[in-house]
Amino acid sequence: MENTMELWDKVCVSDPAQLKKVTMRGGFISIDAHSQVKAVTEAFGPAGEGWKFEVEEIQSNPEFFLVKVSVFRAIVNPKADTRGAWAEPIVQYGCEKWGTGPTAKDTPKKAVTDGLTKCFSYWGFNADVFMGEWDKKDLEKEQRKASATLSKPDQNKMIALMKEFNELVPGAPEDIQTKARKFVEDNPTIKGVEKAIERLKAVE
Repeated sequence: MENTMELWDKVCVSDPAQLKKVTMRGGFISIDAHSQVKAVTEAFGPAGEGWKFEVEEIQSNPEFFLVKVSVFRAIVNPKADTRGAWAEPIVQYGCEKWGTGPTAKDTPKKAVTDGLTKCFSYWGFNADVFMGEWDKKDLEKEQRKASATLSKPDQNKMIALMKEFNELVPGAPEDIQTKARKFVEDNPTIKGVEKAIERLKAVE
């Protein structure tokens, strides 16, 4: 049976370094836009080949700028020639209030980014943010924990380990998945993630 949650489970956990707490509009967690573009490219391939997006201006008035954003994923079928074929798009709307002074020119771009982020969320990218999990966490503490005492090589190793961990999790039984995620959450170190990977491989 096809695991329909495979992609979601791989991309749902956010890197604390790519998050920012915003105090306006009641406060919320903001995701670095280009980190999302990178994550989507890692999952589907280069923009224009593995995925693409289209933008349609819906409304522009003195108060806000509204766009319709459609994101497409390339159809990949090893048994057929699917070059140039795209799946049905995910469609969302991005909206941004007009800035003032030099920032005004960035308003359309911010509206498009808003729409893209919403579309990406339907595939599961940064789902932990949209599901409110980061509302219960101390972001600054998690960022310090993630980067504490890690040299550049160790940071790269941690990124590679987390990628392997997120690829293994969907193949494990549901109760093992829950335990593995909880273990990594409680032990966010290289050794901790290595141990979680070892346990996941043992149940394959």
